[in-house]
Amino acid sequence: MAGRNSSTCLAQCRVLQRLLLVCLALIASTARATEAVHSERYGVVLFYYYQEDYLNALTELMVAQQLGELNIPAENAELLRGGMSLSFGMDGAAADIFETLLAGPGTSIDRDQAWFYLGKMAWQRDEPERAAAALAKMDAAYTGPLAPEADYLRASIALRRGNEQQAADYAGRLARKSPWPYYLYYNLGATRAANADWPTAVEYFHRASEAPVYTAEINALRDKALTASGYALLAAKDYDEAIEDFTQVRLDSPLVDRALLGYGWASGEMQEYQAALSPWQALGERSVLSDSVRESLLAIPYAYEKLGLRNSALKKYSQACEVFVSQSKAVRAAVSALGEGDLSRQAGPIQGVSQDWLSTEGVLPVGEHLPYVRHLVTERKFQVALRELQDLHQLAFNLSQTRLRLQMLAEADEAQRSNWAAILGSDRLAQLKGAQHELLGQADELRSAVLREQASTGNAQLANDAQSLQMLAQESQRHLSAVEAAVALRQRTDYVPRISALQEQVVAQEKQVQVALKDARERINQVAVAQLQQKAAKLDTALGQCRLAVARLYDSGNSQVQP
Repeated sequence: MAGRNSSTCLAQCRVLQRLLLVCLALIASTARATEAVHSERYGVVLFYYYQEDYLNALTELMVAQQLGELNIPAENAELLRGGMSLSFGMDGAAADIFETLLAGPGTSIDRDQAWFYLGKMAWQRDEPERAAAALAKMDAAYTGPLAPEADYLRASIALRRGNEQQAADYAGRLARKSPWPYYLYYNLGATRAANADWPTAVEYFHRASEAPVYTAEINALRDKALTASGYALLAAKDYDEAIEDFTQVRLDSPLVDRALLGYGWASGEMQEYQAALSPWQALGERSVLSDSVRESLLAIPYAYEKLGLRNSALKKYSQACEVFVSQSKAVRAAVSALGEGDLSRQAGPIQGVSQDWLSTEGVLPVGEHLPYVRHLVTERKFQVALRELQDLHQLAFNLSQTRLRLQMLAEADEAQRSNWAAILGSDRLAQLKGAQHELLGQADELRSAVLREQASTGNAQLANDAQSLQMLAQESQRHLSAVEAAVALRQRTDYVPRISALQEQVVAQEKQVQVALKDARERINQVAVAQLQQKAAKLDTALGQCRLAVARLYDSGNSQVQP
């Protein structure tokens, strides 16, 4: 008899548990969605952040902050926003965030790191005084991983101010295992070269080329230092040593044009014109937009002339003239195309650009006029302008997407209001509460019966089922309360005015971005056109020199070659 009663109780428990689980599933859906959003928001922010998509990361973060949907302390959220703002080039906004955090009592922010990055951004924006002010706020005893670069920036600012001795003092403090002393040695060498102090300049350049690390950046610095040293030795009339430095520059280096040209001139100064032809001829095969290549095209026939080969010289001068005429026309066509429209459209989309403004990664447009635009993007100011243009295009796209999403949100809100009205009008919530109340009553009765049966039989499984029934009842009540709160919130909340206000705000911001885009396009076009006009002028100058050389050779009466 006891066994049969136990079996009956167990079966009833199983049925009631299933009923309670169904009820629980119905009333828990709204509550689960509300609880999940807090952790998901932060996850989305971090996803965009580690993808270096700082615009979307900032957008998600600020929305989550506004809605109070982040599960991290407010100070940490602000620190994250400051770091992303800085990486995205919003150094003014980043400065405000960091300064507010730094002024707060007991903040856990890494103050030295914050001030360092603010200083670095200011320096990259060519604002040395602002950079110096930020770096001065770092702890004087700071010895962290950013200390060498901070000292390098301080030394660079000292050089900009004309305080060469202070910069040299910093060079003595920098650890040789870091790359920063070698960058500083190069800058010191450039300063000495500008003052025609060739021996000291060469000494600094050689120090810069002796960096013990091998990275792409250091290899580029080595090539730059060796090229600069070669020209300093050339000016000091130490031609053999100049050739030694020029020949150490890598053939795939951006500096190889200058090195090949210098190698040729060093040989030419020693009257070794046959040796000079080798580097100059190799250089002459490269883009004529390079100053070094244009000079080599005039130097090759000059070498032939010095070797007494006037016919060969005249042929080479004539060929150079044809190249200069052709390239001058092409550059002017590019100027005309860029002057008539948007550089970003003429050159194509900007490819491979990180949103990290602290990065030294270059930007490179593509398109029909790439050979003429490529030389522009090596300049930092032009890169900054292109990054700004890219960011504005991204903002315009995001705003257009936001406008579409707001429209969908308005439609979804209308559908939700209709659904809620149907729910409240049909008294479905009251029915759900009634069903839950009935089930809870049955659960209480069954739990009492189960406990009595367990007391008389000692069946441990019945005790576990009674406890499960109680936990399900409590969970059911908690989620029903959440649903009731959601219903109450919906009854007193009207999203229509908020959505309308946001739509108006987005439309206004789209207009602002379009104005900014127009200005940015005009600025970049002006810079591009001015730079390309300078290229065209240099080609014209080279063409004039070339034609004068041809005329001079014809005047000599020693050639049968026609121009």
